[in-house]
Amino acid sequence: MPFHLYVGVDIAADTLALALPATAAGKAVAGDSEPPKVTTVVALTTQQLVVAKLIADGLSNPAIGVALKISWRTADAHVQHILERLRLQNRAQVASWYVERSDE
Repeated sequence: MPFHLYVGVDIAADTLALALPATAAGKAVAGDSEPPKVTTVVALTTQQLVVAKLIADGLSNPAIGVALKISWRTADAHVQHILERLRLQNRAQVASWYVERSDE
């Protein structure tokens, strides 16, 4: 299942490719005096991204279930997993998170 990663810093992809393993090892990257600070890395499945979009569109769990041809309880489970992975408290925050990233 594919995952989509979001990194909470502005950094070029090639620098990021070097920075993540180096940071994990506690090493400096590209002449930096300190390892880069990567604030957040979040992975959502493709299905979770679809659910996040539907949340941003204002759909309820039953409406998400109808749209995706899944039960509302399964939709609710997806919503709960999204909240946990993103460390958010409510659907409004998920909608805001999705809208912020859809502009990128």
